[in-house]
Amino acid sequence: MLRFPNSSRDPPPSFTPVGSARPGWRCAPGVRPSGVVVFGISRLSAGDEVVAVLEARASAAADDVVDQVRRRVRETAGLELDRVVIAPLGTIPRTTSGKVRRAETRDRLEAGTLTAHKS
Repeated sequence: MLRFPNSSRDPPPSFTPVGSARPGWRCAPGVRPSGVVVFGISRLSAGDEVVAVLEARASAAADDVVDQVRRRVRETAGLELDRVVIAPLGTIPRTTSGKVRRAETRDRLEAGTLTAHKS
């Protein structure tokens, strides 16, 4: 759960945490709601980067999906995504209980072994 500084209140009801599998991610047709991972990449030689990896059907219009996801993250979390990667269903690694493995997804993306749709 996100913590709000100097506040004991819960987040507003319309708030959807970034990277969560919530209905808010349905804003992009073809994107699998439980297949969204958002993480940061820190680099010494370059600036930090905020990346979203999304599982989507191949039939999803890549440019539309990217625009809609960037807008949704900006509206809900106030973050600008530096990169959006659209991957086939089943690409994001999961635990045996079905939770996404955020760190492993980041490691695969940085190693170049994460499969992405051709746009």
